[in-house]
Amino acid sequence: MAAGAVVGVVGGVMKMSSANKAKKEAAKAQKKAKAEMDAKKKQYEALDTSNLAKDMENKFEDATINQKGMELQSQKSAQSRANVMDSLKGAAGGSGVAALAQQMANQGAQDAQKAGAMIGDQEKANQAKAMEGADAVQTAKMQGAKDSRQLQYDKTSNLMNMAAGEAQAAGDAKTAAQQAKGNAIAGIGSSLLGSGLGG
Repeated sequence: MAAGAVVGVVGGVMKMSSANKAKKEAAKAQKKAKAEMDAKKKQYEALDTSNLAKDMENKFEDATINQKGMELQSQKSAQSRANVMDSLKGAAGGSGVAALAQQMANQGAQDAQKAGAMIGDQEKANQAKAMEGADAVQTAKMQGAKDSRQLQYDKTSNLMNMAAGEAQAAGDAKTAAQQAKGNAIAGIGSSLLGSGLGG
């Protein structure tokens, strides 16, 4: 065998050995990277994407009317009228008491109308707050559902991209190792053929 052929064969064997060593190191690095990627994927999969607004409630839906103030005002007015009637009963005659009673009845009716109007205003305000609260809750629930879906989409999309990246890296490493090994074998064959030992 010619010296050039020996050098070529030795060089090819060394290249093949180097390619095998590189392949082992790449496989080891790939295994480590895959383990890290799997851990990251698990963390990513565990991310909470639940709808944060799903349990919201309308705090105004059970709003009540403050009737105690109205009742107290009505009682005070009635007591005041009764006291005036008692004090004037003896002083004014029967017709005077009747006129006074009519006037007081009219005043009582006006007080009742005022109390009714105040209750109506409270009811109207409570209804407005209830509708406002219901609208805010519905809006928040819808936004929460939308955000939750977007997070789920992003999560799935990223996981798919990670998996695609892993597949690409594995394919590239395999291709590179095969090419290096093929080049080394071709180099050995070329050296043997060049020396005339291949035929």
